[in-house]
Parts: sequence; structure tokens; C-alpha cells
Amino acid sequence: MSPLVFFTPSVYHSLRENRNKKQLQQTIKTIENLVATHEHCRYINLLDDPRFTANDFYDADHLNASGAKKLSFYINDYSMKALKN
Repeated sequence: MSPLVFFTPSVYHSLRENRNKKQLQQTIKTIENLVATHEHCRYINLLDDPRFTANDFYDADHLNASGAKKLSFYINDYSMKALKN
């Protein structure tokens, strides 16, 4: 069975800092609870991932071409590792 993957993308620091923290934490907690109770669920949380820098963003919550390429490589690598398990 293929896993169901939940995904939180990276966003520019100003957007991350100005989000509703309570709502964000509730969303993350809900996903983490689903992953903990369902063996085929996975969660990729890139919200604070240091591999994404200001140079990767078109605007506060959209990657530019180089950022999208970086994200695509990451997801491909994650998928390949998941398929081997």
C-alpha cells in the first residue's frame, strides 16, 4: 500500500512569523496524530527547513524556479526512499 503523505511546504520567514500560531500548531498536531495512529501515513514538514533560503522564493509563500527545483528533488528523493522500504 502506498503511503498517504501530508506536506507542509516552506514559506518565507515573514509569512511564517505572521501566521496564526495557534491555528498552525493545531494543524501540525492533527497531522502528527494521524501519522502516529495510521501506519501508512507520513508527514513532510518543511515549514522551517533551513535548506530553503530567501533566494528560493518568488514571494512570501511561493517558490521561484530554483526553489521549486530544490523542492522537487527533495520530494523525489523522499519518494524513492519510501518505495525501498
